Amino acid sequence: MCLPSHLRCCDKVALMAACAIAQFTCDQAVHSAESPTIQVTIDSLSTIDTITSAQLGGARAHINFPYLKQHSNGDLIANYTLGQTQGGSQFGRQAVSVDGGQTWTIRASQVNGDGVQASLIRPAGQMSRGWGVSASNSAGFTTFSNSRYNSSNGGLSWDNGFEDAFYNTGGVSYSFMYGNLSDVVDSSGTLYMTLYGTRTGNSKNESVLFTSTDDGKNWTRRSTIAAYTSSLSLGQMGIEGPSETSLVKLDNGDLLAVFRTGQPFPNSQIDAFGPALFSSISHDNGFTWTAAKSLGVGGVMPIMRKLDDGSVALTYGRYGAKVMFADNTGTRWTTPTVIYNGPGSGHTEMRRNADGKYVYVYDQSGFYPPSWNASPPPAYVYNNDQSANLRVATLNIQHQPTSDSYIWSTEYHGDAVPTSIGQGWTSAQTGTPTTRLLAELGQDYLSINSGSTGSDNSLSYAIGGAAGTTWAGIDFSQGAVLEIRARAGSPGTAEGSASIYLGDGSHGAITLELDGDSVNLEGLGGAAGQVEYRTTDHPTFSPTTMHNYRLTIQPQASLGSTILAQLYLDGDDANAILAQQLSSGGVDEIRFGDLVGTNNGVFDLDYLRFASLPHVALAGDYNADGIVDESDYVMWRKDLGTGNSLPNDTTPGSIAIEDYRTWRSNFGRTIGSGTAAAKEVPEPSGLISVISIMAFGMATWRRPSSSLRLQLSNQSRF
Repeated sequence: MCLPSHLRCCDKVALMAACAIAQFTCDQAVHSAESPTIQVTIDSLSTIDTITSAQLGGARAHINFPYLKQHSNGDLIANYTLGQTQGGSQFGRQAVSVDGGQTWTIRASQVNGDGVQASLIRPAGQMSRGWGVSASNSAGFTTFSNSRYNSSNGGLSWDNGFEDAFYNTGGVSYSFMYGNLSDVVDSSGTLYMTLYGTRTGNSKNESVLFTSTDDGKNWTRRSTIAAYTSSLSLGQMGIEGPSETSLVKLDNGDLLAVFRTGQPFPNSQIDAFGPALFSSISHDNGFTWTAAKSLGVGGVMPIMRKLDDGSVALTYGRYGAKVMFADNTGTRWTTPTVIYNGPGSGHTEMRRNADGKYVYVYDQSGFYPPSWNASPPPAYVYNNDQSANLRVATLNIQHQPTSDSYIWSTEYHGDAVPTSIGQGWTSAQTGTPTTRLLAELGQDYLSINSGSTGSDNSLSYAIGGAAGTTWAGIDFSQGAVLEIRARAGSPGTAEGSASIYLGDGSHGAITLELDGDSVNLEGLGGAAGQVEYRTTDHPTFSPTTMHNYRLTIQPQASLGSTILAQLYLDGDDANAILAQQLSSGGVDEIRFGDLVGTNNGVFDLDYLRFASLPHVALAGDYNADGIVDESDYVMWRKDLGTGNSLPNDTTPGSIAIEDYRTWRSNFGRTIGSGTAAAKEVPEPSGLISVISIMAFGMATWRRPSSSLRLQLSNQSRF
């Protein structure tokens, strides 16, 4: 059984031993991963409300635009609209649950502050706030006011009426400004709220950050989070420009914003790429922001929630309803999990229950803006427009423990041009190839396109390659491993146009090549030639789709001084798809891209990782003998608590319980293989007496008109 999270046992020396047993299965050490591994299970699924055409006097039965509020005591309030999308029969409606989303009571209209766009709910006895923001003037404005609602009991009830809150754009003239459903962030008394607006004389939206230091009475524009750009290097930004925006503060203090950029209707593909949601990060409290980055998912109404472990959940929709996750830095994203695949407004939201599970609401309904009312696309009609449902799912979200066979000495992720990240990458170019930073389904990648014709285009990136660098003199005979996730970006990609090269060009080298119909492994320096894994022989495989490739280079006793390079596909580290021999030699450089200039094609690289095995040890192999086994555990146990450090520790510092979890999660692994041997992992039985002593200690740990005003402004967006 896992220890309660509030014990934070691995932060306390007195509880280190107990953690080794009780918390091992909860949070094994994570060494290196492209994105978090999170499992979503739907524990229950039910209907909050149903509307029929008969109930609406024969009008089309729609339920659209749901969003979810939560009082400080955990009560949930689902807000939504009924009737034809953007039509005259639309009105506000609420459903309330006091039992964690299991049962709901319907309210015929929204109750004052429960229907606001942005809110900041505080415990009873403190003042909770809610804001509704909408302003427009074609002549332009730099100041405006709108509603602020107040509650002294955690949102259970709100003061009658509202008071004005005041907004100052700092002299920037806007013709339109609108609020978001994202919760307001309170950071040490400074409130952060996202809005979106159109500058006077412009036709595109921009996402804007406002801050307040007097609890939301007066707000000042701090920055533009992102503005519209047509730059192809960013990919897939919708022509509306940045609009609906959600904001969270990460555990490291950064602000993460995710925003909509366009209208995905009438696309009915659940995995459509665009117009994409984008993200941006601020490292300085919102004064400046990183360049907008595509998440590679099309959708509307992005709303983020921070999970207990610091990672972030993002809900969004249209088409369907989905959730995806970012790590606690906001930079690595998972692929989406589909909660509902069908027609609806795509507005969805979730809130955490006291039991740690999440209540997720979405509409199961027809949806089409007015211009499509007469002839809606079939995929956007639900139940022939005779009924519609507001649905609720209870999600069990679990961060899965992951580990890696290696601690990587070099990692490149496709979210930036290599030469911009300060790791020593250089580039070589001929002609005019193009480079773009793109994303698909949360996975970012670098795309290098050297064209389909011509003979003078090439572009490659390299690290190392100079005497005296950390790469010089690394011997193949010592062992090395390379891992990439990549594809040949088009069927016409020619040999050499999508390549990874390891070597120094004279003593020994290995090249991994992708082309339109094969994966090739080419060895030089004693074993020239090429072996191929072709689609004609493996019809379920295509190099033009993303795959994980792991290349291991290591000595083989049966081969004498010859080195064996083996290529593994998609996590199957027991069965190499290609093998190539080469003579012992040095590797001082990694290069990737189009390396030849005489062929053309597209190379999409998601990530690249490299480790020289003797220099960067197998995680948990504390005696550096190439296998994680009982002898490494003995070393850990002998020096636990002494202040010493392990001689081959991949997380240097005093010996700690994390080192035990590292060892256990990799038990049985050997250099050159990510597959653990089938052995029983020994329990640290010598710690049982300590755990018994700790048991007693653990038991002592504890742990009206205003409504109409907002309703009208809410109808202006779809």
